[in-house]
Amino acid sequence: MQGSLALSGLGLLLGCRLPLRPEQSARGGTNRHLIGVLGDSPVSRWDALLAGLRELGWIEGQNLAVEYRWSEGNRERYRAFTEELVQANVELVVAGNSVAALAAKQATRTVPIVAVLATGEALETGLVDDIARPGGNITGIAGISGGNLASKQLELLKQAVPEAARVAVLALASSSSSTELRIQALQRAAPTLQMQLQVFPVPNPGGLEHAFSAMGRAGFQALQILPSTAWDHVWKQIADLAAQHRLPAIAQNAEFPRAGGLLAYGADWPESFRRAATYVDKILKGARPGDLPMERPTRFDFLVNLRTAEALGLAIPPSVLQQATEAIQ
Repeated sequence: MQGSLALSGLGLLLGCRLPLRPEQSARGGTNRHLIGVLGDSPVSRWDALLAGLRELGWIEGQNLAVEYRWSEGNRERYRAFTEELVQANVELVVAGNSVAALAAKQATRTVPIVAVLATGEALETGLVDDIARPGGNITGIAGISGGNLASKQLELLKQAVPEAARVAVLALASSSSSTELRIQALQRAAPTLQMQLQVFPVPNPGGLEHAFSAMGRAGFQALQILPSTAWDHVWKQIADLAAQHRLPAIAQNAEFPRAGGLLAYGADWPESFRRAATYVDKILKGARPGDLPMERPTRFDFLVNLRTAEALGLAIPPSVLQQATEAIQ
């Protein structure tokens, strides 16, 4: 764990903790604001948050201290981690996914929470009731409708692999309600695209090999991977398994094609983390989170791995390549 503990308590205002003034917290002689971070693991998108904070004048180790809590795939730990951070007198918590944000909401109604959502949308998951006026102690990046994004991914998969009629859908079995909304959206979209779907739920990344073997035996022609931060450390394994079973696949995370997968389409997640820094900045300067409208992602990436296409014997249509924001040679 990094960061250092705050030595003074936090005041209350309208049910939300007041930010500490720098002069209220002297840590080793250095005035620092203390924030907490909740995530699955220290992957690169957290660097985007710190970069965004640096752009706004917040430097970790100088005027900013950070307490990190990583679930390492065990999301049941998020609530206890939030309680630890509250006891440490953090001034706010940055939650890096919908599960972490919901757990933090259950753990505290006073400490500000800056949510950064990509695998779940703030309204769909019940995190807030109103994006424009979130109220309470939560704000941040609201994410986008998972159903719409999933349908777009399936459409792009069909455009890239027109002959694909039977599509496997890989999902983390323990994911939030947003996963079910995505599956329902895919089931509605599939007939229009002349596709048949079957969902392969896995309890954790340890079930990947079994799931891919089942897909291979059943003769599926393509694969859609529903998003989960549980895949963060296994994108290379997923890409290798897709190649082994000759499954053209699409995911939401750009790390998938960079690890050897075929396609990815989704919001620019590092950019969302960089944007989240503006919320941290405003709250540390005294703003109440419930008064800050949540943002939706505005930048989207579509990546195509041409090396993987060649290995699979696919000729990606020019109409698909024209849509790509990045073609990996």
